[in-house]
Amino acid sequence: MDLPDGLDCLTRLKYLCIGGFCEELDTFPSLSSIQHASLETLELFGWAKLNSLPKDIQRFTAVTELWIWNFDQIEALPEWLGYLSSLQKLYLYKCMNLMYLPTVGAMQHLTKLNIWQCPKFKDRCEKGSGAK
Repeated sequence: MDLPDGLDCLTRLKYLCIGGFCEELDTFPSLSSIQHASLETLELFGWAKLNSLPKDIQRFTAVTELWIWNFDQIEALPEWLGYLSSLQKLYLYKCMNLMYLPTVGAMQHLTKLNIWQCPKFKDRCEKGSGAK
């Protein structure tokens, strides 16, 4: 599935909130038609079947704030999040199977990390769990 034509004309887009697509889809639609040079905030809404983030977001190097909602099958965030060199704020919400973040090196630019309603991550990080 591709996004509608014409999104490449939005050359000064600062904020994009996208998702909530048909739950029958196995992958997130390609974001390659979106101009990424000026995009500062990106919100991605997933659904129960998704087990990965769209790889296209690696191009969004100007993004300072990333929201990841409802990517239920993701167990680990990809190491390539570190390629988002401007990323300062990362928000994770209702990623039901999330257990692992990228390495400290990949997350070194973050000034804020918020994680809500990610039960497996919470369980893994509780005192006495032995997790690192």
